[in-house]
This record gives sequence, C-alpha cells and structure tokens, in this order.
Amino acid sequence: MKTGSKTAFSRARIVAGVAAVAVVMASAVSAAPSFAATASPASAAASDSSLPTGLTPVQPLVPPTIVTPPHDHIVVPSDQTPPAGSSVQRNAPQDAHADADTASFAGVVTNQSQQPADGVEVVAYSVDADNNGTIEGTGTTDADGKYSILGLPIGTYYVEFIDSTDPVHPSYQWYGATRTEQDGIAVDLEAGQQEVADWMLVPTGYVTGHVTCTTCASAPDPATTTIYIGISDPTPTDPNSYTFVAHGAPGADGSFTSDSVFADSNYVTFVLYSGATPLKFSEWSYGTPYAVDANAVTTNDVIEALHISSVGGIDPAVNSDVNALYYDFLTRLPSSSDVSWWGGQIQQGANPSVVSDGFVGSDEYRLIRIDAAYQTVLGRASEQAGRINWLNAMKSGGITTDDIETSLYASTEYYLQHGNTDTLFVKSLYNALLHRDGSSADYAFWANLVKQHGRAWVIAQYWDANETISERVSAMYSTYLGRSPDAAGLQSWVNVALSIGDSGLRSAFTSSDEYFIRSQYRFSEQ
Repeated sequence: MKTGSKTAFSRARIVAGVAAVAVVMASAVSAAPSFAATASPASAAASDSSLPTGLTPVQPLVPPTIVTPPHDHIVVPSDQTPPAGSSVQRNAPQDAHADADTASFAGVVTNQSQQPADGVEVVAYSVDADNNGTIEGTGTTDADGKYSILGLPIGTYYVEFIDSTDPVHPSYQWYGATRTEQDGIAVDLEAGQQEVADWMLVPTGYVTGHVTCTTCASAPDPATTTIYIGISDPTPTDPNSYTFVAHGAPGADGSFTSDSVFADSNYVTFVLYSGATPLKFSEWSYGTPYAVDANAVTTNDVIEALHISSVGGIDPAVNSDVNALYYDFLTRLPSSSDVSWWGGQIQQGANPSVVSDGFVGSDEYRLIRIDAAYQTVLGRASEQAGRINWLNAMKSGGITTDDIETSLYASTEYYLQHGNTDTLFVKSLYNALLHRDGSSADYAFWANLVKQHGRAWVIAQYWDANETISERVSAMYSTYLGRSPDAAGLQSWVNVALSIGDSGLRSAFTSSDEYFIRSQYRFSEQ
C-alpha cells in the first residue's frame, strides 16, 4: 500500500441549512463627547457590585491560534452521493480478488465495542488533480462486518463509511480519520492491489448554528463568509492552537450544519471574511469553545466581528467595549475621539458602572427611548415639542427614563386608540404587555380597578408583574450577553428590577465582565 499525500477532503462537512485587561494609560480629551451626561451618584450606586450578578463567569479572552490553513475540500456532485440508509448492491465476499487491471478495497467494520457493524455503507471515491471526487464503487457490510468493493480503476481514493444506525443523526466517517484529521487519508491503489481498509466507528455528533453580525440588518453574505470548525490541537509552545476539521459556506439566513464531528470537549467555530478591503469585518472571527457530544446536536452561534480602527493609546479590548456601548445604547458607532475619551476613563480606573450610567443617563439615549416608545405604544413618530418636554422631565428628575412607556400606555391617546372603554383598554394591555389573552373575568376585574384607581395605577401593576419583568430581563440577556438567562439568574434580576428599574439593569449588565468579554467577539481591530 502507498498512502498518498494528505488531501483535504470532505463530503459537504458544513452545509447551509479577560480577568484583567492589559491596558495602556492615556490622557482623556478635554471634554466628554457631546452626548454624555454625568452619571448622578444615585445612579452610580444603583449598579454597584453588591447587586446579584446572575451572569456567567468568564475566562480572559485569548484569541485561538490557527495551525492549519484553510483548504479546499473535495467536491462531490450531489447526484453521486448515496443517501444515508439507501439500499446498495452488496459486492462479492471479502476474499474475492481484483483482476490484474483493477484494484479493490476490503475490510471489516466494527463498533467501539469491537463488535461487527452490520449494514454500514462503504463508498470509494476517486480523486482527480483538481480535488474532485467521483464514486467508483460501493459496498455494504454483512452480519460479520465484512465488505468488499471490486473492479476499481487504479488511482487515488478516499473511503467513506456511512452508519445509519441512528436515522436522525447518521454518521459519515472517513478511512484513516483521527481527532484532528477527520477528513481521513488518501490511498493510492495500483493494478491488481487489494487494499485492506478495516475501520472502527467512533462516536460523532452534529454542530449547527448561525453566523450573525452586530451591525447587520440580515445575515452576512455567504459569498464572502466561510465557516470553519476547529478542534483544540495544542503544541508545546501554544496550548491555545486549533486545527480545522470541517468548513463550508452558511446559508442565506446565516445557518450552517456540520455532520459527523468527532465527539470532543474543545471545539471553536471560526468565520473567515473574504470581502473587499478595507475590511468591513475582521478577516477572522471566532466564538467561544464548546463540546460536541456523540449522537447529539450542539448549537453554537458565532458573531462575525465588525472591523474597527485602532485608536492611539487605547487597548484593543477597551476599544471593543466602547464600540459595544455606543452601538447597544445609541445604535451608532463612536468616533476616534469618543473612543479616546471613554477608553481613557476606563483605562484610568473608572468604575464600569459609572461608565455605563453615562450612557444610560445621556440625552441621546433618552431621546432614542422616547422615540421608540412612541412607535411601540402609540404607533407613530414623536413630535419635536413632545420629545423635548419628556427629555426635560427626565433631566429634572420628574420622571425616569423607564417611565416613558408606562406614561404613554396610560395616556388618553392610547385609551382612545384601543376602544375607549375600560374593558377594551385592559384587554389591550394583556396583548401588549403579557402577549396573551385574558378571560372575561380577568378583563372585568381589571376594568373595575381602572375605575377605582385610574389607568396609571393599573399600568404599574402590569409593568411590575413578574411575567412582564421576566420578559424584559430576558430581552436584556439576549441584547447585551447574547444568551438566554438561567432560571436562578433570571429570578435574581427580576427581584432587583423592582428596586432599581430597567435603566439600572441595563447599566449593571453592560458593566459586567461578561459583557466586556463578549464585546471583543463583536468588534475587533484584527
């Protein structure tokens, strides 16, 4: 047997479907950016470290090292791919021999218990100089796990084993595959040669997910986006290195699936951006490490990081954090002077909660909340005079930023829009705030309370209900941390919300270590 040089190979492996930051001290510019309002002592205290966190402990962000360059996998025409579980012709017994002009494969397939694996489809692909694959022969294991594929032209081959024991998650494995070389090895067949290719099936799982980007209105363009699955492959000098085991383009909606990934505890999903320069996104983006379990589907999403320019004197991680704060609160990106000012504050030791409070208490953010409330509650744009009145009331302390929605729900305009009766008013609140219908008895009960206490009082009961607060807290987890809350964390923050309000929660979330680390996955100078 001669083993050919390693040729990267895959049958549609992926298909569409910091504890302390090393910082550089810098001087702040003479004045804060124009939007910034100084956080009041009360608001700063409202989000101090005494609050329950409910946040996931995170490790310092260490960029993975890629030790295997991107490669082109074999291209197998879809009409030549035998469907998993299909019936294929059994070839001659294993002891049959190829004639002098052709070659053959034969062997025994077992499971991890070293028992014969019956009914495993075996496919022999020849590979041309352009790395295109063609099915030259197939076979199926018998009750003893034996198979043979005869009459193969001489050439270079890969052999695939298709185990459909689990019809939901069929496994595709390649002869010679290892943990870090899951594409298998190429085998050169000579005339008259019978190559013995025994194989033991190993546990595999599926990886699925979506590639997204913070500033995108839709999923990234598949034409400029490639997904890579990397597995930990430490070296003596770099324990954080990864080797690619699969790759492919995502679908139009950003979805991707990789089948038959070896079960292991340390994978990372990478994204390669190949768009025009100057880069819109970082050339390489990557997600957090994850495990793949056998016969299971692991969901792991990855963010294509927006490429941001470096700013003199500002640590890249701090730059990422400032960009995240601007985008999440103000729906825009900062200027270099904005990054210099806020980054300087952070690097000089400003309390993260005070920095977040600066955004929460800014005129720009409050106006965004006012405009959004008008659209959400009243279904129209705000008029200039009205938004300024609301802003002045917030700045004077007459109301908080969080009061804008409840005030509009209690307004005469909203009441008239929704039937002009107490019963229809409370029914609308069920739909708008609880996203469900109530019973006739529910509507009558709350309509009576409207008569007794007024609309604003009733709105407050809805707004502070566990059901509605839980929804708002869950939305903050998604927006700021990119995940769903655990049950304990959710209830913890629901309890805190009653005392510090939604703005206090936003400040606490965005001043957390978890938020800081995630910002580096979303915005990157690399």
